[in-house]
Amino acid sequence: MKVQLVSFFDESPRVRRFRFRYDLNPEAFEEAVAAYRQYAGLPATDPVYRPGQYVSLLAEGVFEHARSYSICQWWPHLEFELCIVLNEEGAFTRWLFAQEAGAVLDCTPPLGRFVLEDDSLDTRLVFIATGTGLAPLIPMVEQALKRGHQQVHLYAGHRYSEDELFEKELQNLQAEFPQFEYLATGSREPIRSQQGYVHALYEQHLTPQPIRFYACGWKAMLHECRDRLKQAGFTRRDYRIEAYD
Repeated sequence: MKVQLVSFFDESPRVRRFRFRYDLNPEAFEEAVAAYRQYAGLPATDPVYRPGQYVSLLAEGVFEHARSYSICQWWPHLEFELCIVLNEEGAFTRWLFAQEAGAVLDCTPPLGRFVLEDDSLDTRLVFIATGTGLAPLIPMVEQALKRGHQQVHLYAGHRYSEDELFEKELQNLQAEFPQFEYLATGSREPIRSQQGYVHALYEQHLTPQPIRFYACGWKAMLHECRDRLKQAGFTRRDYRIEAYD
């Protein structure tokens, strides 16, 4: 399937948000998704998009391999947004950051199983991210709050205060849902008085209770997160992890 770059803006000095649109009408898109799922052996009954999923982009004729990015926003009229960090050593992101609106790329439909479980509404949900690992968590948090979950926490780790992402969206969610807690910390300088690694923020919840953890970000953070959860007595049934580097 083809997608067209609709617009973009800089979220931070090294992160840009790109908005794409599938070049298909809704009926043709659903048919294409069904055909793709049949070919890939994926469930045909899933919704077209579930918060937490990703797409793979390919610049045909420019790069041989596709690159995968989590969806941070999805619109019913087949537009979606990606939050991508510029990797100076990565040829694809340097190429993408040089494109203008109207650029056309090949794209998969939304894919992935990093999605919300069907937990009871009294289950505490703890979301943990570093960097652009926030991208899939933002729509997952919003979905959880709209479902009616009463204890939702999002903890984000960055290096510097200028690296903080999705500030407006998170402020809006905090204003609308008083049961939602969001904290960010900076490893090299404070973010609103919080300084250090993200692990210190979620460790307060490492106690026996109905709880589910979702983590996305740098592999080193995820390895340490998994180790801390295991040491606290949690099993793989209690957490979902998605790496992106």
